[in-house]
Amino acid sequence: LLTGLAALVAFSAHARRRDDPVLDLRLFSHPTYAAASATAAFTGAAMFGAGLLFPLYFQIGRHQSVLATGLLLISLSAGTALVLPWSGRLVDRHGGGIVSVYGGVAAVVTTVPFALLDTHTNHVLVQLLLLARGMAIALAVMPATTAAYKAVTTAQLPDATTQVNILLRVGGALGGAIF
Repeated sequence: LLTGLAALVAFSAHARRRDDPVLDLRLFSHPTYAAASATAAFTGAAMFGAGLLFPLYFQIGRHQSVLATGLLLISLSAGTALVLPWSGRLVDRHGGGIVSVYGGVAAVVTTVPFALLDTHTNHVLVQLLLLARGMAIALAVMPATTAAYKAVTTAQLPDATTQVNILLRVGGALGGAIF
């Protein structure tokens, strides 16, 4: 961990001195981009961290097969797919920041009940909670990434896309470890 942190600091120092760095870390000096990127990392942690636990709940807690578990998780993806187009329209009207904040709150609110479920919780309730969580994730993740991309110029977009994706993945890995 210390070696990785030292390498990250060295990479950051090197990238800031170059005119043409592999990743332009100066983008983080833009407050909107920095905030949106941090939000993307946290939503990645929430999305992927809890997402690792759902299959375990069905397979270990409810003794479902891998196939049945996959089918039982469709409602989570369906919720995201249903709300994603609406989420985009909300971002166009109100901006990514506010939509992402409300989406993040909704993601927390729809995740907390999963900490209280037992193996005898009604199947329909579990599916409704998964559907609601999928909807909340659509309102949290996409607006945060959109806000980050809108905060940079067209020439900076390749760096921004790479950096936000890295933050989503690192956030997801940290979320998986924490959850």
